[in-house]
Amino acid sequence: MFSFHKDERTDRERYLEAELDRIRQVEERRTREAIEAREKRRREFQQQLTEAERSANDWPEALIKQSGLMRREVGIDPDEPEETDYFAQGYKACDAALKLWRDEAHKRQPAIEELTRQLEAIQRDIRHAVADGLEAQSDTPGWRHVAAVLRDDDMDPSEWLNW
Repeated sequence: MFSFHKDERTDRERYLEAELDRIRQVEERRTREAIEAREKRRREFQQQLTEAERSANDWPEALIKQSGLMRREVGIDPDEPEETDYFAQGYKACDAALKLWRDEAHKRQPAIEELTRQLEAIQRDIRHAVADGLEAQSDTPGWRHVAAVLRDDDMDPSEWLNW
């Protein structure tokens, strides 16, 4: 048979217990959402780190990063001696390549500097030609200002955008 217990609490007590349960549930939900948000930010940050270590702007940066990635893998198979370990040999090769790269770049630095000067001169000539073209199309103050900025060899593009 069913046994029935009479609820001897007052309406006020039942209301306060219900309110306490509701507040507890809200607080548990907030805590759970905060933990989930923190975990999501951690995963996104970890993804950004992984993407950063797997991308490079040039070969020296790629060699440095590949060396680091391979160093982490060294010794995964404890039965494999370092002399034949692919990753041990790989990071050593990356380190050697980086040293060779620096030596070669140092030898060719005068040529790099000359080509950089030539490239900068071409880019300056392009800016000046565009400025001439703007002035030929219109004589309004806005067009003249943009043309003057393009002619200013000391003006940094980012500096121009900060107004």
